[in-house]
This record gives sequence, C-alpha cells and structure tokens, in this order.
Amino acid sequence: MTAIVTRRWVRDDRMWFAVSGLDDTLGKAAVRLGYRPIDGWWCREYPVDSAHLESAWRTCSSQLERMLRQSAGRE
Repeated sequence: MTAIVTRRWVRDDRMWFAVSGLDDTLGKAAVRLGYRPIDGWWCREYPVDSAHLESAWRTCSSQLERMLRQSAGRE
C-alpha cells in the first residue's frame, strides 16, 4: 500500500483537508466520511471561519488513517 499523506490548503473562503495514497477500500471509506475525489486527492472542505478548525486539522492529520481503517472495517 502507498503511504497515506494528508495536506490542507485555503482557496477563497474554504479550507480543504485532503488525503492521498488510498486503496479502493479506503477510498470508499473516505466517501462515507464525506470526502470526494479531486485531482488524485480525497478532499473535504470547510468554511475558513468554522469553529475549532485548527483543532479539527490536528485530529485529521494525526488520526485520519485510523478513522478510514475503522470505517473500512479493518480495525
């Protein structure tokens, strides 16, 4: 399996969280968690003024692989 990579960026008034390196099963799990495929990344967007967005990013970047594996039934 390819290493899972997370990143984020801001475009206009949206903060995007993204992950790459997912196999088909984890890609389906990402969809269940609200992500959608864009240019080779599975992405989810939030308004930049969302409460606790920095905290959400810290959790996402450190725990997303585990969340995806749980959603896929691998853990």
